[in-house]
Amino acid sequence: RIGKFVLDILRSFPELIYAIIFVKVVGPGAFAGVMAIGIHQIGMLGKLFAEEMEKAIDRAVRRAAKKGTTA
Repeated sequence: RIGKFVLDILRSFPELIYAIIFVKVVGPGAFAGVMAIGIHQIGMLGKLFAEEMEKAIDRAVRRAAKKGTTA
């Protein structure tokens, strides 16, 4: 849950906000832009992976229940 919360926060800010922050921290240049896009994409990919892992767990539980196993 904490990981999903952090990823939601990373996704909630647009790249432009991250770019402004990184320009202040590392100075203007390509590195600030790469960092801004990278941080935002970490949030996006993290959300996708988290959703797929939840689906995989649900599928595994359904398959196990189909075969008659109990928790």
